[in-house]
Amino acid sequence: MSESTELQVAEMLHEGKTYREIAKELHVGPETIKTVREYVAQGIIVIGEGGKAVLAQPAKKEIEQIHTEVMEVITKKATQTALQNAEEDYALGNEIRQYWILKAQEKGMELRDYVRAALIFYDDYEPQVKEMEERLEVADLVFQQLRADIVRQEKLRLYYEFVRYCLYLKSKGMRITPEVTDSLWQDLTLLEKSEVKMVGGGERVA
Repeated sequence: MSESTELQVAEMLHEGKTYREIAKELHVGPETIKTVREYVAQGIIVIGEGGKAVLAQPAKKEIEQIHTEVMEVITKKATQTALQNAEEDYALGNEIRQYWILKAQEKGMELRDYVRAALIFYDDYEPQVKEMEERLEVADLVFQQLRADIVRQEKLRLYYEFVRYCLYLKSKGMRITPEVTDSLWQDLTLLEKSEVKMVGGGERVA
């Protein structure tokens, strides 16, 4: 849409013409008329003497200047971000490359051959690798449950020893001192914090 058409639409709007009348006379769509109405409301197009519409050049230039400044900032920021990402990607890629070069050297192979062989191996044995990983997860879960059972059993053993010792002291007519109960509490606390290692036969070592 040309500027002259925009100005004509603005003048007809100022005259009170309807959208249908403007569209029929100037062969423009309703969206164009709506846009021109917004330009008038924003002061981009102003109605001068005699109902003559003119383009408010200062306002338009100001808007264009703001747009240019915003685009410059965005472009600059995008460039900085792209450069930063590129530097980080390069550093990470170089670190990974150096690591696998050392792994390849340990096998007496070139990096390309080592990576190709590793990929072929994983592709050939992927089902077995996944199955092994699943079994390791199950084994770890069983170990954790077993370890919890061992700790509970050790706590019970400590409690039975404490009761038996208290009965022994009572049979000898001796008083159960706070040190006795404190000792049991400390042992139970150590077990809770896994600071006591369990060994075969249910014995405890610090």
